[in-house]
Amino acid sequence: MTPITAELLRTLPLPQHEEGDNKEGRGQILIVGGCLAVPGAILLSATGAMRAGAGKLQIATCCSIAPHLGLAIPEAMVIGLPETEEGGIAPNAGEVLGKPASRAAAILIGPGMMESESTAAVVAEVMQAAGGKRVSCSTPERSAGCRNAATSSTIPGAP
Repeated sequence: MTPITAELLRTLPLPQHEEGDNKEGRGQILIVGGCLAVPGAILLSATGAMRAGAGKLQIATCCSIAPHLGLAIPEAMVIGLPETEEGGIAPNAGEVLGKPASRAAAILIGPGMMESESTAAVVAEVMQAAGGKRVSCSTPERSAGCRNAATSSTIPGAP
C-alpha cells in the first residue's frame, strides 16, 4: 500500500478548469450510500467528488439524513431514499434511482452502507439503469450486484 504523503499529493494535482468552463461540461456524478450510523461516509465522498471537479453532484441516501446532507452540501441535489428499521437504505431504494443513474456520467455506490442484502439489491437496480456506465462499489463485499456486469469495478483497499 502506498502511504499518502504531501509529496505524493503534489504529484496528483486537482483538475484545472478552463476559461468559460461550467458545471455542464464537467460531468455529473451519483453517489449512493450512507446510513444513520455513519452518515459521514457519504458526506466525505461527496466532498471529494466536488473537490475533484465534478460539475453536478447527486447524493442518494436515507430519507432521514437527506435534509442534513442538503444543508451540508447545498450545491448538491439530495435524494431521500426509503430506509430500513435499522436505519440503512432499503432494498427497494433502487427503484427511485433509475432516472438519476441514467443522467450520471459516473456512479459510486457503497460509502456508509452497512446492510449487504440491501446494498446488493440497490446495486443491481442501479446497474440496470446505468446502461453501460462505469459503476464503482466501495468494497468487494458490497459489489455482489456488480460482479456479473462488465461495467463494474471496486476501489482497492477501501474500508
